[in-house]
Amino acid sequence: MKRQYLKLLTLIGVFTLSFGTLAVPLTGTYTVGTGETYTDLVGAMNAAKTEGVSGGVVFQLKTGTYTANHNFNQISGLTALNTITIESKTGNKADVTLRSSGSNVISMYSISYVKFRNLTIDQTRSTRAVYLNSNTDNITFENCELKGYNSTSSTSSYTIIYVGYNNTNFRVENCNFTRGSYGVYATDNNCDGLKIKNNNFTNQYYAAYIQNNHDIEISGNDVKSTRSYGFRIRYSSGLKMFNNTIRSNSYSIELYRLGDGISNKSTIYNNIAGPTNSNYALYLNGGTKNTEILHNTFFSSGTVVYLGGGVSGNIQFKNNLVYSNSCN
Repeated sequence: MKRQYLKLLTLIGVFTLSFGTLAVPLTGTYTVGTGETYTDLVGAMNAAKTEGVSGGVVFQLKTGTYTANHNFNQISGLTALNTITIESKTGNKADVTLRSSGSNVISMYSISYVKFRNLTIDQTRSTRAVYLNSNTDNITFENCELKGYNSTSSTSSYTIIYVGYNNTNFRVENCNFTRGSYGVYATDNNCDGLKIKNNNFTNQYYAAYIQNNHDIEISGNDVKSTRSYGFRIRYSSGLKMFNNTIRSNSYSIELYRLGDGISNKSTIYNNIAGPTNSNYALYLNGGTKNTEILHNTFFSSGTVVYLGGGVSGNIQFKNNLVYSNSCN
């Protein structure tokens, strides 16, 4: 009898130990910083990876600078309802700065439904600021200060946000892009649903270069560049580009093979675009088709709109104001 009792106690102890080591998924709001359970963002996101999430999670960062290689991937439980938001605790993007300790400030792969809000991302290393490597979905940057590496190079290695292969529904909104070579670079396949909305781009080689992707929105952005181009879109379809103001040193809007793919037609409307010199405001080339260009203002001190070889197939150019003069 005593021996059976001891066996029972042993079994109870084993079950207690097993239950005691079960992971408890994260849910709710957590303060991150000195004196908190998670002293930095890496620790907080590692906890989410280890434990998973069971509801919406908000990591609020205390005022300060957080220097690390912030590599995030494979967090279980993330859905359209169970998201992770990373933000400044004060709501002021100037109060929290993320920097790199040697590589990209932020790298992500195989992860979905993460939002960065009210932060400064400052790349002081000679590489990309944000790198979406592969297999992400619904990653958002909102009201952030995005600073690329300070270089005049045109290499994509200094891109502020580099969107790699198979990263769908990426969104950047109400952000300021400064420094860097490209603002947004997305030339790999399967990055459909990209949205670039209400941002300010200052002196990148391209504000955005997008290729081989579909169902894209570029709206409400302000581009000022004395270096080179505005927006370049190639081999894509389903583009909606509207309400942008673009002052560039070279082509303001460059469209090449727009209409490739199975998506709906593209529409370019209500934009104001013009270079600060004699380059083209709108450069249309290489088999662009199924595109409406409506109610825009295009200007240059040289040729304003260029229609190159192969442009055919349901192109509508209506109600646009086009003028050329010698004034900047």
